[in-house]
Parts: sequence; C-alpha cells; structure tokens
Amino acid sequence: MKKEIGVTSEIDGYCTKCKLVTNHRVVAMDEGVVKRVVCLTCGGQHNFHLPPGQKATTEKKVKRVKKEERRVPGPESQTLLQWQELKDRLTPETPASPYALSGSFVLGEAIDHHKFGLGFVTKVIDSKKIMVMFEKEIKTMVMNFPDVASLPTPAPEAEYSASNPA
Repeated sequence: MKKEIGVTSEIDGYCTKCKLVTNHRVVAMDEGVVKRVVCLTCGGQHNFHLPPGQKATTEKKVKRVKKEERRVPGPESQTLLQWQELKDRLTPETPASPYALSGSFVLGEAIDHHKFGLGFVTKVIDSKKIMVMFEKEIKTMVMNFPDVASLPTPAPEAEYSASNPA
C-alpha cells in the first residue's frame, strides 16, 4: 500500500544545503508533484530533489506553447472590427474631440487621446468615468475632473528642524 504524499508530509530528499539525503517536510505541491520542501536537519527551504538513484514516477512533462499558438481570434479581433467601423463613419464635419481630464463626453463620441490615438466612448460608467475603445485596447478613462490649475494650492508647511521638533 502506497502512502499518499501531501503538504506537511515528511519525505526523504537531497538537501542542497546539507549536501546529504535527509528528511524533509513538503511545503508546496503542484498537481500532485512535490515542488518545495524544508529540510528537517538544517531548516533550509528549497526545491525538492530526489535522492540520487531514484527516478521520478509522477513527474509530468509540460509542453510549452508559444505565444503565437496561444492566440485565438477572440473578443479583441471583434473590438478591432467595431473600432474600424466607427472610424469609417467618422466625417470631417464631426471631428474627434481632444481628450482632457476636465472634458465631458457622451456615448458614441469620438475622442483624440495624445497617447492612445483615436477612440470612441462605448460606455458612460458614471459622471466621472467612461469606457473608451481605442484601436488596440479598451480603457477606462476619467472625465469631468477639475482642472488642476483651478484647484487651491495647499499652504506651505513649516520647515522641520532637528533642533526644534514640532
């Protein structure tokens, strides 16, 4: 009968600090495979290493998938199509409004952002937030924010002196 190994179980393993096969306590597992252990002799924590001469029986080989293979046409391609349609409807008579924190925008309005480029308001979240669809991504943006220049400036604080702690 094989003993089930789990977190807090004690197992034999090669300690990278002691350079010996010693008892270890399991502290991390991934899909049933022991990953990290604590040596009960020296207290060192490290990745689990089998004692010399033992072969792994439960080790699973993980196939690495390249980024290009992971990409599946999904919502982002749909968003790009929607953005292209909205851009095609834009006319010279209705130019995009320049984006500003203090600006106020409505649903469907085209805005021109200095960093993200042309975008379209797809949702007004509340009186101070909007969702904007840009060519490459959808961003939550701020609107109706008071102009920084019009905000009152705080009074200067008294200087701190080591001889006179306040």
